[in-house]
Amino acid sequence: MLLCLRWTDYRLVNPNPIFYYNEPMNMTERLNYDRLVLTKYDSLIWLPLITFPNGNEVTPIHSLRNINFLDIWVPAREVRWCRRISAELNCPMALSSLPFDQQFCYIELQPGTIMLYSIFIQNLILFNSIVTRPDQHIRIQMESIHSLLGGSFFFQLSDTYFDRCQTLEDGYLQSKHCVAGVMRLIRHLNYYIIRYYCPTFLSVAMTMLEFWIPVNAWPCRIILAATILFTFAETSITAYNSTPARDVVSLFWWLWGLQTIIYLGLCGQAFSLAWHHFVTDRKRTNANNLPPIDGHYFGHNSWWKRGGQFLDRIITFVFGPTDHWRDPVNRNKYDYVARLVYPTGLMIFVLVYVVTTIPRWRDKYRND
Repeated sequence: MLLCLRWTDYRLVNPNPIFYYNEPMNMTERLNYDRLVLTKYDSLIWLPLITFPNGNEVTPIHSLRNINFLDIWVPAREVRWCRRISAELNCPMALSSLPFDQQFCYIELQPGTIMLYSIFIQNLILFNSIVTRPDQHIRIQMESIHSLLGGSFFFQLSDTYFDRCQTLEDGYLQSKHCVAGVMRLIRHLNYYIIRYYCPTFLSVAMTMLEFWIPVNAWPCRIILAATILFTFAETSITAYNSTPARDVVSLFWWLWGLQTIIYLGLCGQAFSLAWHHFVTDRKRTNANNLPPIDGHYFGHNSWWKRGGQFLDRIITFVFGPTDHWRDPVNRNKYDYVARLVYPTGLMIFVLVYVVTTIPRWRDKYRND
């Protein structure tokens, strides 16, 4: 960052009263007396030391182009000083609604110790003095903050403003004159949509193809579901490791919901095989005049039988008349039901997720 400070030092005195009370008309005199520019001033002039209460490490940057300069305007007794520094600041993040979250990063400044020197520069005299309480003599006011944040695929800068410094854990500010510039950051939703939401949604949508594969091709169904499950698990682990959050964030609910649908799809394959064997055994017992294997819940007008009749009416309404008893391999009742229930359940889950997360997204992004 480029830290620029400006202060008024009333000890700056021009010994020539002519140039102090009257502006010189000669441009050369203006350059010589009105303004002084110093590029080498270490241990030569008074400089305030500004500290970063929330900083871990602050070091000056020495580059080919020296941006470390100092302007002194003698008539106004005003000093302007800039220095390029590299600062590592603490920025606590609230990730409870990731990736629909917003973060506030503070750049806090407060006066520290003071360096005093006595020098003579041309006709400029700086008188030495002792300051015992820096906070009584230094007041910091932040006028602007310009972020150079760029190239980040996680965040984008929304706006900047000024605020008070954050309170420490014990409720006491390090300095009552501490000021802070705040950067409001919001997530790049496009990154998360392309990186997580779209691939995981398409992966779960691919699992719906297994209900269109005949039961006798069950190895193909298992391979399809297992491959998608492993790919989805790898994506989930990547999301968990890249999100150092203690909260259950919105992205985790999305991943867990889709994992549940994949798990139910694997259970559905077992039901398909069970239905195939049930119909096969039922036809065998009827052909050989053996006792039926329906049991109590498959007959006697129980809730199981009434539920099956209700599903038969739905299947007939959507797919037309089907004889599930004649061809249990290609006309599996469970597969017909799954072709309707699983896509519908996926769409309902996506709709509920969008409805519960859109308000957070709208409040944070409507002005950006």
